[in-house]
Amino acid sequence: MKDERRANALYEKACEGGAPKGCFNLGMNYVKGKGVARDEGRAAALYEKACEGGMAQGCAALAGLYEKGLGVSQDKARAAELKARAAELPQ
Repeated sequence: MKDERRANALYEKACEGGAPKGCFNLGMNYVKGKGVARDEGRAAALYEKACEGGMAQGCAALAGLYEKGLGVSQDKARAAELKARAAELPQ
């Protein structure tokens, strides 16, 4: 648990520094409740940053939250937009 919290602190620092992968990894941990309290809303905000930073996985993960209405209001049209954006970005 201590290592997970340390990893999350590093992911947060990376995210704040503009690294999309840090945002994505921290978002994943918020979805899973790994080293932090489970919070899909926080995960959505982090996935949004990763997506805006050009990370396809961030866009795809955010699309999944919109499809299911987890942490955000369910919005299938927004999910489709995000999936299309993910497909355009380098994997």
